[in-house]
Amino acid sequence: MSDLIGFLLVIPVLVLIAVGFHYWLSNRILAIVIPTLVVSLLLPIIDYFVLGYIDPFTIIAVIIVAILMLVISVMVLVFFKKHRQLKEQGL
Repeated sequence: MSDLIGFLLVIPVLVLIAVGFHYWLSNRILAIVIPTLVVSLLLPIIDYFVLGYIDPFTIIAVIIVAILMLVISVMVLVFFKKHRQLKEQGL
């Protein structure tokens, strides 16, 4: 049960990171790639500070979080693309 709660807490954080990058970057590819790389590189650093060493399963967690962040960034891109189109049309 605690794994599910942890997973449900990670999703909003990843969405907020993706929204922040899409808000500040107008280039769509960079707005997808940069948050994916940032989250993937930040995870082992956090793991090291929390545990004091890098867990052998960190690479699996990095791959899973990178895929998850990539999917979330693409979904946020769809929202921002629609929002920018409506803004250009003056609606």
